[in-house]
Amino acid sequence: MIRKLLFFLLFLGALMSARGQDPSFCLAQGHVEFYLPYTWAPKIKWTTNAGTILKGQGTDAVTIQFSNHTGRFYVQAMESDGNGDCKDSTRIFFDIEDCEPEFWIPNAFTPNYDGKNDYFHPITHNFIPVKYTMIIFNRWGEQVFVSNNLDHVWNGVDEQSGEQAPEGVYVYKIKAEDLYGNKVSETGRITLLR
Repeated sequence: MIRKLLFFLLFLGALMSARGQDPSFCLAQGHVEFYLPYTWAPKIKWTTNAGTILKGQGTDAVTIQFSNHTGRFYVQAMESDGNGDCKDSTRIFFDIEDCEPEFWIPNAFTPNYDGKNDYFHPITHNFIPVKYTMIIFNRWGEQVFVSNNLDHVWNGVDEQSGEQAPEGVYVYKIKAEDLYGNKVSETGRITLLR
């Protein structure tokens, strides 16, 4: 019963691969925090093998924090029958890894719409930007593209003229800051090949 009604299992289960692997999370800035709402609120007791349950016993949500820990952990929800006996329980396992944010900028792209390297944008891993600006300049210093969203990528079109930018070397300026205050400020060259 409890296995079908707890929202957190649906949430964490969606993160698992088709091979049945347990989900993995990155330890960012020293902690991982789960906020787990669930749709059924009888007397549920939450336990874990390493984290701290910050709030949630007997409510409709639980927050669990894992500080400075990496490894394999579990979160368990147990339903009481009212007499203190376990009526039903479920446990989900997951891994917490120490993952550093990555921010990589390619040096060339080919916006010829063949499905390979058609767009210029930074490649990120474990970097969730809260601030982001990318500006592209042509060889005369004229701005040809600007973006304030990591998902708004340059497709080789000069935004000023609306035409395809010619093959050549362009200058980019990128500034970004992630959720944890990690900052990136890069200026470099990108080669547009057709």
